[in-house]
Amino acid sequence: MTSSFFKLDDLPAARYERKFLARDFSLEEVLSILRMHFAGFYRVYPARWVNSIYLDTSGLRHYHVHVSGVPNRYKVRVRWYGDLCGGIQAPRLEFKVKRGLVGGKIV
Repeated sequence: MTSSFFKLDDLPAARYERKFLARDFSLEEVLSILRMHFAGFYRVYPARWVNSIYLDTSGLRHYHVHVSGVPNRYKVRVRWYGDLCGGIQAPRLEFKVKRGLVGGKIV
C-alpha cells in the first residue's frame, strides 16, 4: 500500500525515525547513554499512559505493508492520553506517514 495520498510536505513536523537494537545493554545503561548524549535528551511530558487503537482493513493491509518493509506507507490510529483505566478524553485521529526514513503524523 504505497500511497501518494500523503506527502512529506503535508507533515507539520517531519523527522528521521531510526530504530536500533540494544541487546548488549541494560535499560539503565541505555538511559545513561541518552542522558549524557550531546543532543540533550530530556523528558518532555510527565509520566502518563499513551493509549492507541490502530485501524486496518479486514485483510490487515497496513500490517502486511509494514512487515514486508514497504518504505512509503501510512497507518491510521486513534490516540489519547490519560489514566490506564480512566475514561477516554480528547481522542485524536492520527495518520502516521512514512517515506523511507522520514516520518511524521497528521492529526
